[in-house]
Amino acid sequence: MSPDTVSPGQILAGRYQLTRLIGVGSSTATYEASDLTLQRSVAVKILLPQYADNFSLRERFQRVSAAVSGLTHPHLTRVYDSGSDQGVVYLVTEYLSGGSLRDVLDARRTLSPAQAARVGYEAALGLAAAHAAGFVHGSLHPSKIVFDADGRIRVIDFGLAGVLEPARVAELPLDTLRYIAPERVDGSAPDALGDVYSLCCILFESLTGYVAHDGTTADEITSGRQNSPLPSDPALGTLDLVVATGAAYDPRARMNAQLLAARLQSAGDSLPAPHALATNSAFKAPSAYEVLGAPVVAPATRTPSTVPRPVEARDEAPESAAERWSEPEVHFDDDYAAPPMTRSRRSRESPRRRLLSLLALIVVVGGLGAWKSGVFTTRHDVPRLLGLSVAQSAKVLSADNFTLVVGAKVTSTEKIGNIVSQTPAPGSSLQSGGTITVNLSNGVPTVTLPVGLIGQTCAAATQALANVGLNAVCPSTAAVFSSDPIDTVVSVTNGTIVNPSTAAPHATLTLILSKGPSSATGGTTTTTTPPAKGQVRVPNLVGLTTAQVTAALHAAELYYSSDSPSAPWKVVLSQSPPAGTVVARFSRLRLKVQR
Repeated sequence: MSPDTVSPGQILAGRYQLTRLIGVGSSTATYEASDLTLQRSVAVKILLPQYADNFSLRERFQRVSAAVSGLTHPHLTRVYDSGSDQGVVYLVTEYLSGGSLRDVLDARRTLSPAQAARVGYEAALGLAAAHAAGFVHGSLHPSKIVFDADGRIRVIDFGLAGVLEPARVAELPLDTLRYIAPERVDGSAPDALGDVYSLCCILFESLTGYVAHDGTTADEITSGRQNSPLPSDPALGTLDLVVATGAAYDPRARMNAQLLAARLQSAGDSLPAPHALATNSAFKAPSAYEVLGAPVVAPATRTPSTVPRPVEARDEAPESAAERWSEPEVHFDDDYAAPPMTRSRRSRESPRRRLLSLLALIVVVGGLGAWKSGVFTTRHDVPRLLGLSVAQSAKVLSADNFTLVVGAKVTSTEKIGNIVSQTPAPGSSLQSGGTITVNLSNGVPTVTLPVGLIGQTCAAATQALANVGLNAVCPSTAAVFSSDPIDTVVSVTNGTIVNPSTAAPHATLTLILSKGPSSATGGTTTTTTPPAKGQVRVPNLVGLTTAQVTAALHAAELYYSSDSPSAPWKVVLSQSPPAGTVVARFSRLRLKVQR
């Protein structure tokens, strides 16, 4: 099925209602959609037909999708669900409304060094987390770096490149080729250091406005970057050395993602605070992007060049980034040593120049070591999380890169699942990247209702409830016509919950009694007015299985959410609103279920 045959309004898996097409890539079409169960916006990626029709590829896509759903980090997009429905193979992720870095660049905007340091730092943290979990992106380019509504970075589509992209480099899309590492051209598999290379090429373009080693064909692009450092450009500013080292053509000279994040943070700390990039709501036209508080500068036309400057001018002119990071005496990391300098290069170096370069690198590396030990790490006040859900807290903490750890579940009058205590306490000072441990509410203790209340008299059911510490009332105004014997219990309600299995201690339940058959209906229940146009009557779901509930709600044009959203369940214990209630079509019911 192609995107042209998938239209807004269509519902996948009885849950995801497509609202609009965001864009079509080489392998997937991406839609904004509404999750009708959880009432939130999501992004749905749909495999194009040439991929969806391939059984092996479809299976691998779904396996990878399930695996990456376990990746959780403030700078990685969250994967919610995946599956297939009537030939449509899909992946559901969080919806990010801020647009992509590609949108910024297509609008001919460049980033300041401070902005690029921040964007690169957040993206590198996301890469480092994924790499630590064993995942490689393999296809990182500006479209894969996306902003959320608050302007924070998310790296998207982790793990999918190995499934969807061709094995031969020459067959890759140009948008991918422009950023792949040189070793990929020789047939090496995608790896973590290749992701670092791609990110640094993206930062280079974000600062200068042009792609390093670009071309109009695959051969031009790939041949240009082999054995070639990034060009030097004044727009790189203080990030020149960082970007050049991360995009070294020899992977042994590159930093890993964690070290790149540290270097970018260190460089960013020496710069003025960056102006925020305005979010591009709903991935609209790139022109919606603006730089807040600063003039928008369209990049000047530049012709990149890797031709070295005259030897005799080097003592007076600043060195290129490629020259600075290749000093052999100092390494950025034990695992990523710079390759040795050639004899011809050494012979041209003046002793004074070599000494200055060495001292500069020692200062940089020393500063980095101090950062890693916590001396220069930014500290922030710990926010108050009490009363928030885990999801709400994660959003609050992401701004300062704090990590949330869930501890115990405790008895509390707070809503179940919300935070009731935290360590460190609100207002404390904590290093960026520090851990905050929280305890969650498990609600108040509950009492299990006795079985067999239905069919008993008011007095007998009231006594049975009193035996377990619960109260009951049998108002005559609540009685209903029924084929059951007069004055026997036909249902039990606890507020809006019908036939609950548990209740809070000392709660008062309402017992609905039978008034017997209605003379107006010849011995059935009371006649009711048909629902108005656009409305439906809620069916009785209590006691039904998952399959029965799905069938009943499809017929009634309704949706539901349960108290067991991520685990299989057996039958419905109670529902809200109760059976017989008239609601709007496509409303959502809340079900309490038995696992």
